Amino acid sequence: MKLHTRSLQRGLILFGIVIAVIGLAFHFAIPSDVRSEYPKQMQPSTYAVDNLALELDATEYMFHLDVNLDFGYENLSAYLVDADEYSRFTSGTSLSDLVYLVEFVDSPRYAWETILAEDLDLYLLILNNNTYKVFCGYQYSILPSTFFPTLTIGFVGLFVTLFGLGWYSSGWRKFFVLGVSVNLVFFYLRVYTLVTSTIGFPHLFGIPYFFDWLIEPYNDYRFFYLRWIPALWEGAWPYTLDPASQMSGYIYSPLWIYTVGILGASPAWLPGLILFTFNIATGLIVFAISRELTGDERRSIFAMLLYMFNPFTLFYGSFLWLNPFPYVFFVMLSFYLALRKQHTHSVASMAIAVLYKQFAVVFFPLLLLLLIKDSVTIDKRSALRKFLTYTGIYAGIVLLASIPFLLVDSEAYLGRVVFLTYSLDHLTTFTPSPGWPVSFNTFFLWIGTPSIVTTAIAYLLVYYILLGVPCLLIFITYARFRQNAAENRTKELVKQALFWSILIVMLVQLFYPRGTYKFYLAILTPFISILFNHNDLRCLSTEPFRFEKTHLTPLIVSFLVFICFKLIYFWIILLWLLFYLRKSKIWIDRSS
Repeated sequence: MKLHTRSLQRGLILFGIVIAVIGLAFHFAIPSDVRSEYPKQMQPSTYAVDNLALELDATEYMFHLDVNLDFGYENLSAYLVDADEYSRFTSGTSLSDLVYLVEFVDSPRYAWETILAEDLDLYLLILNNNTYKVFCGYQYSILPSTFFPTLTIGFVGLFVTLFGLGWYSSGWRKFFVLGVSVNLVFFYLRVYTLVTSTIGFPHLFGIPYFFDWLIEPYNDYRFFYLRWIPALWEGAWPYTLDPASQMSGYIYSPLWIYTVGILGASPAWLPGLILFTFNIATGLIVFAISRELTGDERRSIFAMLLYMFNPFTLFYGSFLWLNPFPYVFFVMLSFYLALRKQHTHSVASMAIAVLYKQFAVVFFPLLLLLLIKDSVTIDKRSALRKFLTYTGIYAGIVLLASIPFLLVDSEAYLGRVVFLTYSLDHLTTFTPSPGWPVSFNTFFLWIGTPSIVTTAIAYLLVYYILLGVPCLLIFITYARFRQNAAENRTKELVKQALFWSILIVMLVQLFYPRGTYKFYLAILTPFISILFNHNDLRCLSTEPFRFEKTHLTPLIVSFLVFICFKLIYFWIILLWLLFYLRKSKIWIDRSS
């Protein structure tokens, strides 16, 4: 009977793989395209012309165009014409005498759809009738009629495969398959939203941006990533100070664009697959770290599921495909390698994390202290030697990867990646926009706090006093921690590092001068998933894991932050930070 069941399980897995391969093979066989031009800069009293050359195979295509003129400006209009009408326009025919395919006026946002069955050369004319520079944007998609049917067949095959794997597997693998399946549902739903510029949430309670002000469903993937990646494949350089360049908005570290764009952007969900893979792989690292620290597989499974079902994982990672997840993976991999005493590899992983997102730099001092202290006997000479060695490896990797960009345009590279500056005006002006980052000062500006207070807070933020001083205290506290038990030394040091990492992430979220978005908290999720039991932060319990309601606290607080109004969720983070600081009293080894 058991042999028969095993055969059935393997057959189901094989059947799912075959269906997935057939569906996705047909899906990739007929090309599709999704492009964005956002934001597009226009000078006063000028017009811009963009050619949308549609090269179609012998099949029916769906064409969707979304024009966004809503950047707080008026007197903007756009017109879509074919090649013949554009030729008349260049020959002197006025706009009013042209025959438009569609005219975009008197409204901030437009969407137009049609069915195409032959190659078509289209031109989008955008006019700025203002006396000042403005920004606008548009997105278009060209999808074969087979796009969604073949995609659905392919994903049905994937889900059948996952069902078979879940049935076949046991232990932690079964739960990992469950987590992947749930996240893959979000991934599949996201593909359907790529044909429009909005995520598609309704306007509740008469508030147009109700969801934008709460859960922050940013469409960076649709607006920016699908602009940068095709441009990169067409030879654009990622770092430039030219505002007209298609890469002008790129401010991430260099490895990000080359990794996420390695497969191209046709179909448009391919870069999202890479971000999704990093997101899911972090769940495995969470499980591995927890199992190394506690030796309890059930506890480690629970930690992994806390990560995979966290709203920041599901929504920002598996649905919106936002940028943090590659660096989150390498930060956690660095701590895992440190736990396994692979020190050089751990430093290399943290350097790679910085090459995906600059925020990873805040974890290096903790990692450096961990590796220096991970020895039974530490004298000043050996500590200095380790400091120089690990810092050299870290800096060497970052510098080596940066050399090509420094040689081509050092000013643009350093200005975009390293020396980002923020003005006091930025921190003392309230901008009522759902797409604007919020800083610690935003709430006080919103409620009309006297300027003497908001200016003082702005100074403390812009000069990194509110962020730098607490982080320095954390590093000093960690440096003074002593663990004399040689057999558990590495585990205790890593547990300490994970705990203080939670506080550092919260401090960055609260006090980063530029301001932050909720999805930056993706880096918090793996840490709070591993140390989910605030009553046992040192994981000292030797009893087999038993679920308690308090174990859901990190998940519940994550959901509260996730659905909280964006101008006040900082207070939840601050209370959470103070709660962990209070718990740190039982964490610090007073014998040191």
